[in-house]
Amino acid sequence: MKRYTLLTYFVIVSGVIAACSGSSQLRSTSTPPSMLKPGDTIGEMVLTTEQGNTPWIWDYCDPLATTTTECKVPALTNLFIGYGNVADTIETLNSEWTATNWELIFDGHPIDLSTFGTKDYDTGQKYRMWNIALDKITSGKHTLRYIISFNGQHSDITWNFTVASPVSQMELPENAAQLAFNGSSNHFANLAEFNSLLQSAVQSGEIDSFWDAVTATGQMPLIFGDRQAVFLYRGKGDTVAWKGDFTMLYTRQGQTDLWALPKEFEPDTRLDYKIQVDNETAVLDPLNLFTQPGGYGPNSVVRMPAYIYPEITLARVGIQHGLLSEDLPFSSKKLGYDVNYRVYTPAGYETMGNLPVAYVTDGQDFANPDFGAMVIVLDNLIADQKIKPLMAVFIDPRNPLTGVNRRQTELVPVSREICVFCEFIAEELVPEIDTAYKTHASPDARAVIGFSLGGQFTAQMGLTYSNVFHLIAIQSPYMLGHAWVFQGYETTGRLPLQVFLSHGSYDEGADSLRLRDTLQKKGYPLLYVETHDGHSWGNIRGILDDMLIYFFGRV
Repeated sequence: MKRYTLLTYFVIVSGVIAACSGSSQLRSTSTPPSMLKPGDTIGEMVLTTEQGNTPWIWDYCDPLATTTTECKVPALTNLFIGYGNVADTIETLNSEWTATNWELIFDGHPIDLSTFGTKDYDTGQKYRMWNIALDKITSGKHTLRYIISFNGQHSDITWNFTVASPVSQMELPENAAQLAFNGSSNHFANLAEFNSLLQSAVQSGEIDSFWDAVTATGQMPLIFGDRQAVFLYRGKGDTVAWKGDFTMLYTRQGQTDLWALPKEFEPDTRLDYKIQVDNETAVLDPLNLFTQPGGYGPNSVVRMPAYIYPEITLARVGIQHGLLSEDLPFSSKKLGYDVNYRVYTPAGYETMGNLPVAYVTDGQDFANPDFGAMVIVLDNLIADQKIKPLMAVFIDPRNPLTGVNRRQTELVPVSREICVFCEFIAEELVPEIDTAYKTHASPDARAVIGFSLGGQFTAQMGLTYSNVFHLIAIQSPYMLGHAWVFQGYETTGRLPLQVFLSHGSYDEGADSLRLRDTLQKKGYPLLYVETHDGHSWGNIRGILDDMLIYFFGRV
């Protein structure tokens, strides 16, 4: 069911037609002091607003519920939980919304809906929903209760939804060691036998027995040899697509509900993907046990036979671990608002001095063990004596009060000359860290690290603040057409920089290759690492050790 279709049913179920068009028209019940607002927390979860592409609870739970219903939600990083209504005209929507009282109680906590505002949509009909989402959503059972009153009619609806526990690259399925990572089974031993069985099933129409043979393998895709993968899906629809860094279409097998997609990959390929049926929300592959968390929830993962899992990202017992601080607030005069950051200090910090420092954009994701796992990698590399002990400053782009992620503006400089977030880090945060900690206050001992938009940002830092940072890590950079970044490196004499640059060969949006050629032409010290991967944290976490050893390795 499409998202815009959902609200049509809200009116039918609740008997409430609602509306509004500005903050002055928002209406919910009065606000006791205990009501939660944007930025407030429930355990580890943060209440925030949707910034686009957040998964909706209505993709998984029935919006037609009238009293109490049970539903399941996959392991997600964030989730939109707003409810709302529809009208034929904006005038009707505005009029009836102001006449409606809304209450939301989540996990027993009353929420101040009016502080979250609303989101409007126009698809011919006019839709409005409360703009409320959860960040850092925890697994387990949660209760979402809306109480709606309009013209003397009352609806009290509760969704008891269970969020699945993540099965990430950090937590492999219990039978992972037994998975053959090939397409063999008791029913087919190679690709030819598989194709023969498939053709026979399609011609006879007896798909059930074929499907049983496929599901008995316990894996998806089926992999034959070291390069050939076959993805299979069963279900109704007009189109079925493999969605990742690129899109591939499954082919319907005869007149059955079976769909197949053969694809050849390099033997060490690792990719994230989801399945999209028609124009519905893309979902995890139900037959694939392997997932990788991402910015918009978990993705299914393809791992070809020669792919080597980065064990350096697995937490170890029996070694000394560094300390990651809680959020530390910084009131920036350059930015005009507060920024949170966390500081990693290595084990034995008390007896150390002159420590190098890595400044990390999107710090909350790099530090997260299911995303970048950088804290784990630092602990392991230092314990193995592959790198010198160092500190890391994880800079969080999220608004400390509302949870809104500001990376789209912070990490995208206006021009080479205008980069306020560059000024914040180089002129405010670096002096703060050098004053408060036992650092080696030298550009040679400072790195700045970024992925995606963060890669554009660190490239900018190299141009603008080579007097502060000599170590520049640029991972899968998205330059957004800003040619001045390339021109800056082309027209400027070689700066005193040492550059780490990475690229996933399936990442069609990254500008890594052009930047690589520019840096090589200018003679920069450069380590360029290319993997058969895409634009994902699964890629980034697998090459962090290359970057850290390049910058901070023991001689």
